[in-house]
Amino acid sequence: MNQSLEVTMSILKNLGWIFKALTFLAVVGLWPKVADSLAATKHIKKTPFLRFSGSVHKPKINRQNNLLAFTSRDGFGITVVDLKTRDVMRVTLQKVSYSYFWAPNGFRLFYREMYEIEDKVMSEVKAFDVPLRKSITIEKIPGPSGALSFDPRDFRFYLYHSEGIMRHQIQYPGERLAEWQMAMKSKDGYWLVTNSSVLWVTHNGITMRKVNDSPHKLDSFDISPDGNSILWADIHEQIFLSDKGQSPRMIARGLDPKWHPDGEHILYAHAQILADKIIDHDIRMIDRHGVGRFLTRTLSTDERYPVWLDKSSTVLYTHFAGTDIYEVSFKL
Repeated sequence: MNQSLEVTMSILKNLGWIFKALTFLAVVGLWPKVADSLAATKHIKKTPFLRFSGSVHKPKINRQNNLLAFTSRDGFGITVVDLKTRDVMRVTLQKVSYSYFWAPNGFRLFYREMYEIEDKVMSEVKAFDVPLRKSITIEKIPGPSGALSFDPRDFRFYLYHSEGIMRHQIQYPGERLAEWQMAMKSKDGYWLVTNSSVLWVTHNGITMRKVNDSPHKLDSFDISPDGNSILWADIHEQIFLSDKGQSPRMIARGLDPKWHPDGEHILYAHAQILADKIIDHDIRMIDRHGVGRFLTRTLSTDERYPVWLDKSSTVLYTHFAGTDIYEVSFKL
C-alpha cells in the first residue's frame, strides 16, 4: 500500500515538473516551436547528404541538380562538387562575391574575384568550365565592384563598378539570336545589385532607381525566374520583395532568400527572435505575402542556406559554420 502510494506521488511530482516546463516554454514563446518541430522534422534525413572538411557557405546548385558550388565563411575561394561522382574541384582561392551563379546549361560557373595589385584593388569576372576544369577571364575592372546580377530572360548578367555597368551575354553554339533579342525588347528594365543598394535600371542603363530605403548592407539576394522580381536580405535580417522596381515590401525576418522555379514560393532561413534578439534559424517556405510553413524546427542547430533540389521536391541546407549538408523532402 505504501509502495503504491510512493509510486503515485512520484508520478504526480514528475507531472508537476513537466507542467512547469511547458508553462515556462509558453511564457518565453518557445512552446509553439517545440510543438511544430515534431511535425516539421518528420521528413528530415538525419544522415548528412554530404560532408566536407571545411565549412559550407552560400551554396548554389545548377538547374540540372548535379553540381553544387559553395564558398568559405570568410568569402575566400569557391569549391564545386559533382553530386553524382562526389568529385571535388577547387575553382579559386581569391576573395569572391557571394553572387556567383550557374549558367543555364549547368556547365559553367560565373564569379567575380577581387584582389590587390600594387596597393590597387582589381575586380575580375571569370567563368569556370567544369568539363575542362579551367577558368577563363571575361573582363578585368579597376577598383571594387558590386554583385553579379543575372537576368534569365536573355542570359545577360550585369556588374556595377566605378566606371559604369559591365554587360555580358552568355552564348551557346547554335543559339538563335532572335529569341534573346525579342526578350531584350520586352524587358521593362533589369536588376543591378551593389553591396548596399538594389537598383532597377531602365532605358538601357540611362535611368537607375534605388529601390531599397535601408542603409544596411545586403547579405544576399535572388532574382526571380522571370527576371521581374527580386528578393534580398540585409545584415539586419530583413527580407524584402520588389516587383519591377516598385516600392519593396518586407515579407519576413531572416536570411538567404531563394525563389522556387515557379516564381511563387520562397525558401529562406527564418530568424527565431527572443527578447528582440535573433537566437536561431529554421528553414521556412512562404509565398509572396509571407504566408507559409516551416520545413525544419530543430531548436538551436541554426539551419542556413537552403537550395532547391530534385525538381524542387527536396531542399538542401546546412548549419551555420557547419561542414555537413542535409536534405528535407516536402510537398507544395
